[in-house]
Amino acid sequence: METILLTPDDEAEAIVASFGIPPCPEVLIQVLREMRQDDPDVVKVANLISGDVSLAAAVLKTVNSPFFGLQNKAKSIDQALKLMGLRNVKDITTGLMLRDALPVGNAAVLDNFWDTSAAIAQTAALLARPVAKLDRDDAYTFALFRDAGVPLMARRFDNYDQSFVERLAVTESVTALEREAFGTDHTMIGGHLARSWYLTDDIAQAIQLHHDYATLRAGTTPKAVQRHVALALVAETIHSRLNRQKECDEWMRGGDFARDVLEVEDSDLDEHADMVEGILGF
Repeated sequence: METILLTPDDEAEAIVASFGIPPCPEVLIQVLREMRQDDPDVVKVANLISGDVSLAAAVLKTVNSPFFGLQNKAKSIDQALKLMGLRNVKDITTGLMLRDALPVGNAAVLDNFWDTSAAIAQTAALLARPVAKLDRDDAYTFALFRDAGVPLMARRFDNYDQSFVERLAVTESVTALEREAFGTDHTMIGGHLARSWYLTDDIAQAIQLHHDYATLRAGTTPKAVQRHVALALVAETIHSRLNRQKECDEWMRGGDFARDVLEVEDSDLDEHADMVEGILGF
């Protein structure tokens, strides 16, 4: 069963329009279009990325970073594709272009925002099939874009600051507090961003509903939407456990939902965390 994305009222729509949501870069549009072919042309993808000198340099820097631990460093995008695979390079490219489109500047509230988002996305991709029966690329994309509305909110509203984020951490409903303060919330903004970047309907829905556990539980959303939200929440709390030695704040709100949807127990999370730490080194 499918549901229609929540539609903001006229006032909220006007607020969303004022954000100046960045369009999907043309290079990424073409890469994604090629990736959706039955037999993607690796040479074409390499040429598309290589045609943007700054993007190609950033991709190579990321691929050759200690995180991936390549024994033989890539000297070109073509080599990167051979060493890392088409899907991994596509994920890296998407993340870099999203980060470039939504800079966080010196905002303290967004300290390490993209590094954390990328780590959670990598965790979600690793757990996608064994835990949620989801495509790893889709899981990565959702987790990466899930909170992309936050830097747009912080850029648009001066009082979306550290004190406000601290209030978000302890509130019962993150989105309700945002709407009360600003007339919109980061999930609505994120949903608009997802559609403008040509993400799938399931991912756009999941972005817009990822704090709305009542709607997700009501049975009016596709199973894939529920699983994306649940999996990213598992990935976030695993990342928090490994890096902060505590559950993430959102797990307190949605942990029961994630357990029910994915049929996991706390002991399963411990095993998944060990696997993530062993493979990704968090």
